[in-house]
Amino acid sequence: MRLIYTPILLLCPILGAHARVGSTRFLQNATAAPSDATAAPSSSEPLCTPGFSCWENEAGLLWAKYDGEAGGMDCNEVCFTAFSGNPMFHTCKEGVPAPNTVNGLSSVATGLGFDCTGNPNKPNQCWGGMSPPTLNGTILVSASDQTSKNCYTPTEGTISCNQVVDGANCYGELFSSVCPCMAEELSTITESKKWRLYTHGDWPKTQENNGWQWDLDSIFFYSSPDCNGTALYTSDGTTITDSGNAGSEFWGAERAFGQTGGKWGGRWDNNVDKNLWIAIEFPMPVTVGCIQFNQFDNYATYIAVEAVAAGSTTWESVTFVTDGQNNRNTIQI
Repeated sequence: MRLIYTPILLLCPILGAHARVGSTRFLQNATAAPSDATAAPSSSEPLCTPGFSCWENEAGLLWAKYDGEAGGMDCNEVCFTAFSGNPMFHTCKEGVPAPNTVNGLSSVATGLGFDCTGNPNKPNQCWGGMSPPTLNGTILVSASDQTSKNCYTPTEGTISCNQVVDGANCYGELFSSVCPCMAEELSTITESKKWRLYTHGDWPKTQENNGWQWDLDSIFFYSSPDCNGTALYTSDGTTITDSGNAGSEFWGAERAFGQTGGKWGGRWDNNVDKNLWIAIEFPMPVTVGCIQFNQFDNYATYIAVEAVAAGSTTWESVTFVTDGQNNRNTIQI
């Protein structure tokens, strides 16, 4: 799949608004990989986004660490961004046992290029080397640029994928988080009644603080792989829905599908789940080979195309892009 950037001469700027709702998934889970957090480093490493450290152990489990201060990020966002240069979505792997002790983290630390012997200028561990109660379920390391770091591990259970990391230790050092990751299995759906464009409030946007908004207009679905021919949308028997919008008829989801006089001023569903999407349901299953749409103002760079399989109610990722533009976009499936 690829996104084609097609410049247009004029867009009118208009002001527009995390897990998913109902029987949906944050990202479709791939087949579970072994969760041996103590396996020795392998010689093979996946592509890693600059500013992150990444490692794959011999059991096939991916690990990632943001090398800066991870304030405001959970492990889903760390994994997604760390491996964004690879040809698949990545997300946090649920259910990975916590190492429980700093010594149990040693092989992962080595693979990610640091050790837990402690910052020599700040030798005490704070909290006895355990993650603080407010951040339990997270693996935390001091965000200094020194190789030797103060490390904190969960006291029990599994590593949290949804705990947002923020705060500092007793020395005032801010945290980075260490996260287990996995590749997203893309769906093989080729025909469906329900299709949608999806992004997430924590995925990169043009405006860092405006993750709750997504502005779109002129969305067209085509059966052809190059967006040629007649668009599939027709008002007869077709249902348009969204995660939310700015209100009034001017900003409703229908405005992105041919209604004149407005745009879709998208809003996320709520400030916990943070899903943003706009969907179309056809009266009968259709094959979608290409989608063309305009973004403006609050636009997304990371966008998934999703569909629902026959007999299911679960949205599945069919393809995705990581280079969405503030202009006309074409996604080929």
